[in-house]
Amino acid sequence: MADFQVLIVDDELEFVTALVERLKIRGIRAEGALRADQAMVKLAMKTYDIILLDIKMPGMKLADTIERFNEIKPGVQIILVTGYGSSAEGEEGLKLGAVDLMAKPIKFDKLIQRMTELTLGKNG
Repeated sequence: MADFQVLIVDDELEFVTALVERLKIRGIRAEGALRADQAMVKLAMKTYDIILLDIKMPGMKLADTIERFNEIKPGVQIILVTGYGSSAEGEEGLKLGAVDLMAKPIKFDKLIQRMTELTLGKNG
C-alpha cells in the first residue's frame, strides 16, 4: 500500500471521480477538487504529498495557482496534466516548480510509478 496522499484538481468531474476511485483501489489516499480555490482550501486544511493539476481550468492562472500552492504547502509535488499535448503553459509550469507534465488520457500505471518515485525521493 502506498503511503502518500494525492489531490486531483481538474474541472472535469468524470476525470476526477474516476481517478480518485482508481487510486483508492490501489490503496492510495486521494481526493478531488473541481476548482483551484477549492483545492487551496483543502490544501490549507490537510497534507497532500502530490497535487495532480490540470493546466487549463476556468478562472485559474497556472502560474498564480502553482505559486499559491507552494505558499500554502512548501515542498508539495505538483504534476501538471493537459488534454492539449505539450504546451507553452505546461512548460512554464515546469519552470515554476511543477515536477512533471502528463498528457491526457493519463497512462495510469505510469502515473502510479511517477507518484511513487516522487514520494520515495521525498521520504527516502
